[in-house]
Amino acid sequence: MKKTVFVISALIFASVAMQLPTINAPNAIICEISKDYPKPFVAVPLTLENAATMKVVVDACGITSEEYYVPLNHVSTLIKLEIPLKELNYTFPCNALKIELRNAANKTVSTFNVALNVQTNELSVPIEKCSFVTNSTTVRLSFENNLRDVLENLYASIGKLLLTFNVKTSDYPKLFTIVVKNGEIAGISPKQIAFPLSKRVYDINVTKGNVTVKLYWVTKDVDSAVILLSKDLSGAALFLNVSLTDPDKDGLNAFDEVKIYGTNPLSNDTDKDGLTDYQEVKVYHTNPLMKDSDEDGLTDYEEIKVYGTNPLSKDTDGDGLSDYNELIVFGTSPLKKDTDGDGLSDYEEVKVYHTSPINPDTDSDGLTDYEELFVYHTNPLSQDTDGDGLSDYQEVKAFGTNPLTPDSDGDGLSDFDEVFVYKTNPLSPDTDGDGIGDYVEVSVYHTSPILNDTDSDGLTDYEEIFKYGTNPLDPDTDGDGLTDFQEAKVYHTDPLNPDTDGDKLTDYQEVMVYHTSPSLADTDGDKITDYDEIVKYHTNPLKKDTDGDNITDYDEIFIYETNPLKNDTDGEGLTDYEELFVYFTSPLQKDTDGDGLTDYQEVKVYHTDPLKQDTDGDELTDYQEAVIYGTNPLKNDSDGDKLSDYQEVKVYHTDPLKNDTDGDELTDYYELAISHTNPLRPDTDGDGLTDYQEVKVYHTDPLKKDTDEDGLTDYEEIVRYHTDPLVKDSDKDNLTDYQEVVEYHTNPLSNDTDKDGLTDYQEVKVYHTSPLRPDTDGDGVFDNVDVAPLGNLELIVKVELQQIFNIPPEFLDNLYADIELPGHVVETKIKNSVMVVYDLDDEKPYAVVNVKLLLKVNGDVQVVDVNPALGYRDIKFVLKPKVVDGKVVALNVYLQKYDGGELKNELIGSMELPLIRNVGSTTQINLGESLFAGNVAPFEPGAYTASISVSMSLMISPLK
Repeated sequence: MKKTVFVISALIFASVAMQLPTINAPNAIICEISKDYPKPFVAVPLTLENAATMKVVVDACGITSEEYYVPLNHVSTLIKLEIPLKELNYTFPCNALKIELRNAANKTVSTFNVALNVQTNELSVPIEKCSFVTNSTTVRLSFENNLRDVLENLYASIGKLLLTFNVKTSDYPKLFTIVVKNGEIAGISPKQIAFPLSKRVYDINVTKGNVTVKLYWVTKDVDSAVILLSKDLSGAALFLNVSLTDPDKDGLNAFDEVKIYGTNPLSNDTDKDGLTDYQEVKVYHTNPLMKDSDEDGLTDYEEIKVYGTNPLSKDTDGDGLSDYNELIVFGTSPLKKDTDGDGLSDYEEVKVYHTSPINPDTDSDGLTDYEELFVYHTNPLSQDTDGDGLSDYQEVKAFGTNPLTPDSDGDGLSDFDEVFVYKTNPLSPDTDGDGIGDYVEVSVYHTSPILNDTDSDGLTDYEEIFKYGTNPLDPDTDGDGLTDFQEAKVYHTDPLNPDTDGDKLTDYQEVMVYHTSPSLADTDGDKITDYDEIVKYHTNPLKKDTDGDNITDYDEIFIYETNPLKNDTDGEGLTDYEELFVYFTSPLQKDTDGDGLTDYQEVKVYHTDPLKQDTDGDELTDYQEAVIYGTNPLKNDSDGDKLSDYQEVKVYHTDPLKNDTDGDELTDYYELAISHTNPLRPDTDGDGLTDYQEVKVYHTDPLKKDTDEDGLTDYEEIVRYHTDPLVKDSDKDNLTDYQEVVEYHTNPLSNDTDKDGLTDYQEVKVYHTSPLRPDTDGDGVFDNVDVAPLGNLELIVKVELQQIFNIPPEFLDNLYADIELPGHVVETKIKNSVMVVYDLDDEKPYAVVNVKLLLKVNGDVQVVDVNPALGYRDIKFVLKPKVVDGKVVALNVYLQKYDGGELKNELIGSMELPLIRNVGSTTQINLGESLFAGNVAPFEPGAYTASISVSMSLMISPLK
């Protein structure tokens, strides 16, 4: 048994001036936490030296603890770092902690890194266990004074030996040392002794009066120590390994696990292979410290519980392949040397031949791998060892060919091609026995290797190839329609030349179709080959003159270029012979002279010259004269009108067969040369009179519709209106004949159509009366004496009240204007003005107008003095017409006045007559003397007085 020493030390550290702040903590923390643990955390024990007033922060990959304030220079504490395992899906990936010591300025002055491993389990009871790894540290126990006697008894279980000892405390109980050697208490001393200690601590049971410490450990070669931080020893659970005799309940004593097997007494499966340490040690004799005792890649558990292999042998079946390779890599049975039973071991198949160890026929060709390797010596990895297209099985079992050579009979064709492509015998080089090998037939001549006459033309393939040189694949090598046999054996033509005589007709055509000689190019001897006659010229190769026109086919084709198939090449009625040797015309043109008449028509019908277009020299072709115009092609002026047929047809477009084309009694020549009229129109100017009438009868201009330019055509003037076509104004009334006829509808032959004494011109242009009615307005007065010929003449008298004097306001509503006219008196109230309309006589306008004012009060009528300055109580006007030469020329207005006691008429205004205005028009009569005196002072005191103004107008009104 190795030497084992425990040392538990409690030390007091004195403050050392100016010492640097330090952090003492475990090198590693390992935590196992169940998923149901309510608030999982990592407890980080640490001792801080010379760090008073500083702060400590623990950081785990961004997850930080709350800041811890350091109160003293020496502090031992435990900082909890909560970790959100649930949010992280119960996987904490961080593998390190960083402890930072910060000064008052929040500047990091010291750091300490701790390795971290957090694992979760599925335990039903919520639990959290953490262990720590540390090296060469001291053990510090710190207690309150009232707990000095806590350590009355300290019980330690070391392996199977339970040691019980009492710890006597001194006056200063924080310093003590317990030494245990070789499983026994060696003594107690104040000095520190290093000892090898397990790095895992789990539990301490504390009861009042004693502390039972249950320890177990794993012996190490290097001494180590653990820091205890908790004041009441509860923190010691983080540092002291705890166990009973078999704490992991695996059936092995903890002491044996530690001292003999080196297993973990706290885990029933130290190597985590699925077998308990007990099973591995006591049952299967495997290594409990290795998952895979035989290191074959399979865990001991898999070999024993799953695959039934030997966990102590890498190759259970001894076939040369490890159990792992058989199971995981190759899928073979680790319990059978030859998994597929093909006669080859799995090792041979995998490592030597590279065949499938689980398929007896790797290439699936029907032969087992063993047969291929050791019987037929074929390739077990290829269905077709010789690559000829036949599987090894087919060659061996079906066709009897050699699977190791692609051409068993050595004829140049593969066995596959012979069997499946050409159907030849793969064991015979010349299947059809025609003297030509199968390969030569197939690859060289492409003939049938199973038929001796491939094209069935009567000649064997051998004869065609080696005797006649013909194509054994084509019964007609030269493609002329005769078989090679016919040409070689019957007609003795060249079977390699479709045209033996070289006349461009195949031998077949000559023999079977045209019956010409296949050995003579020109059967009829006309100097034209049979081919040219048949194909090119379509002549009879058996006759020299096909069309019988006395000209040989050769002469027609090559000399005269006529049609040897027609005796009249141009088809105009003359034979080629007549044209060439009688009339000397062209047999190739129907119309030799190009005049539009065929040579036949000129010679046989019209007797014109077929070699001249214009026989009579009139510049019209014979065709134009004979066919188009009907003129005589032998005479240049057919109608004898002194115009040549050409002039009539091409220049003037007259009828060359009529001397008066338009029938107007003037010859075409006269119209063109003398009168310059249009010989194509009997009425050149289109006025309704023939050119003859205008030239010979009326002497009007035949080139102008309106000779006198009065707006009426010559025809209208002569025939319709009987006016003079040579004078614009036939009746000399200053209106043109056109105006009278078209615009005013007056008689152009009378200057006063309506006989009213006014000329048509005066009525139209001066008085605007109707020249067709003697009394335009229908008032019974002829227009020449009517002062208002366009309507009824009416006098408008307007009286306006200017000023009043001595008339009480209450009487103003009783003021009347009294206006007397011939046969007409108007009496009406007046406030501002009144107006009276009086009808005047249109023939003799005469009237007397008397104006006065009346005041009617209480049935009494009194005359109001008006315009007292005039010297009378009323105002009287006289209107008289002014007559000159028996015609009224003006209307004069007179004012009656007393002059020296004598009543006189004073002319105060005048209006010229007749009054030519339209109905509804009004004309003011300018009265020269003012009728308003301005001063209305009465002549007699108290008299009613007023001043008025009087105005007069003439109005044209419609007749009633």
